[in-house]
Amino acid sequence: MGAEVLTNLDFIRFEEDLEDWHTKALNYLQSSSDCFDSMISYEGSEELDDYVESTCAPMMRDLDEYYDAVADIEKFSERVRLERAE
Repeated sequence: MGAEVLTNLDFIRFEEDLEDWHTKALNYLQSSSDCFDSMISYEGSEELDDYVESTCAPMMRDLDEYYDAVADIEKFSERVRLERAE
């Protein structure tokens, strides 16, 4: 089974995927920083678990989006690996 030939459009999409990955990595870093900062400074009366769950929800969403972006890059990398193997 031969590998699919990569086109210029494939590389343009890869470049877009890299930009998307970079943006999502920065979003994750910011939301995780916000989450941990809020845990450190927490002085409220509600249970810490409830507070953390609501405050850190964006971090978990950003982490999922980051891993989705990584998966897109891995797909392209696998296609390149297959093409080079031929």
